[in-house]
Amino acid sequence: MQVQPAYQIGFLDYTLFPDHPEFYAVNLLMNKRTNQIYTDKLSISVVDLTRIDLATEEDRLYKIDQWARLFKATTWEELKMLNVPDSLLAEAGEAIYKVSADEHMRQLLEAREDAIRQELDVQRKIEQTTKKLTETVAKLDETTAKLKATAADRDKAVADRAKAVAQLDEKDRRIAELEAQLAAKS
Repeated sequence: MQVQPAYQIGFLDYTLFPDHPEFYAVNLLMNKRTNQIYTDKLSISVVDLTRIDLATEEDRLYKIDQWARLFKATTWEELKMLNVPDSLLAEAGEAIYKVSADEHMRQLLEAREDAIRQELDVQRKIEQTTKKLTETVAKLDETTAKLKATAADRDKAVADRAKAVAQLDEKDRRIAELEAQLAAKS
């Protein structure tokens, strides 16, 4: 089975390494001692939204700087001024504008997000409660097994005592018979 690459892209509003500022950086896992790259199947990319001025020609070629400006925009005017010809960026900007401009849509999206959060919270609580109940049932089953074993031991002890009492009663009856025979002979 071939492992598929996994990419993580972080958009930061601060410089991750102030001593070495970069607009866009790709980080890989590396062996600290040998400097050997662990795998190229996992990378962590970081876009510093505060350092768009450091964008390289390659960053501009792939329009990373334009995406950064889109994410950095804080007003509708900034968003509209981007006026990017790239259809994907334009669609994203338009979608952000439309969703945010329509108060009713924004409220619906917030309500949906709240419902999802509440559902996840309820699911988490159900899982916790189920785990606790499962543990409690297991403890109760263990206690029940111990009680049944104790009851079985007591039942056996009672049966043994009843048998001993019956044997004593039989001996007492036999003694009474023998005493009666002795009394009849004398």
